[in-house]
Amino acid sequence: MSRASVPKLMLFVLLATIPAAILRLTLEGPTLSLQLLAGPMGALAGEALLRRSAASLRDGSALLTGWLLALALPASAGAALTALSGGLAIALGKAPFGGLGHNPFNPAMVGYAALLMLFPLASVDGMSGATPLAALASREGLTIAEWVEAQPGPWGTGPGLALSLAFLTGGAALLLRRAIPWHAPAGFLLGLLGAAVLAYDGGGSHSAGHPLFHLFSGSALFAAFFIITDPVSGAHTPPGRLAMGVLAGALTVLFRSQGPFPDGVAFAVLLANGAGPALDALAEGRRQSRA
Repeated sequence: MSRASVPKLMLFVLLATIPAAILRLTLEGPTLSLQLLAGPMGALAGEALLRRSAASLRDGSALLTGWLLALALPASAGAALTALSGGLAIALGKAPFGGLGHNPFNPAMVGYAALLMLFPLASVDGMSGATPLAALASREGLTIAEWVEAQPGPWGTGPGLALSLAFLTGGAALLLRRAIPWHAPAGFLLGLLGAAVLAYDGGGSHSAGHPLFHLFSGSALFAAFFIITDPVSGAHTPPGRLAMGVLAGALTVLFRSQGPFPDGVAFAVLLANGAGPALDALAEGRRQSRA
């Protein structure tokens, strides 16, 4: 990806999130607007202080990082913590590696994970604000059928279903415009649904939840189209990005069912990013062995 094409790509991605942002504002109220401003402001401030480059501010990458963080965090995070996470995303996930084009990990997820470790948001699960994933984890022996009966929305997804569909719409638009390749999103959805099917025992009291619950709850579709598709972090070959997506999707289900936080997307993506070079090397090795 050439540097000249970066601002255009960042704009496409940002515009694709607008339906979800409008829906969140409708569901959660106008105070969320402060959070949506704070994320980009924190990231831009971090970029200005640490990179001190006008070009790095103009390419739109810091702006998009902060915007995605603001969308990822629940409204309970507030403007101050959201701005802090934007700064942490640049300070920990981008600046130490030399800026855009060199970061091995997704900066937005670095900022999210750092904030989660510093200020545990254990009662929330990201985009949906109210907590379908947390409620499932604390259902106290109820079977899936009993739990779903007491929850709003199909499969217990609640209002998060509408938000997930908004992200799906934006992601489909990016794919149709060929702004993002299909490999990582397809891999993520395959890995998530595959792992969810394996973890689903038919709905008993120890079940991890219906596969469609995992697809339409929390940040799954947001991650599939707007996070794992980062063109810089992780794998870079098509087979490598497909495998990276599968790994991130499967780890998301593992962290949701076994981890300390309701939604483990951030940690799943960061681990998959770390495995990206090895997945590329495996893909390249297979290609050369066939030549």
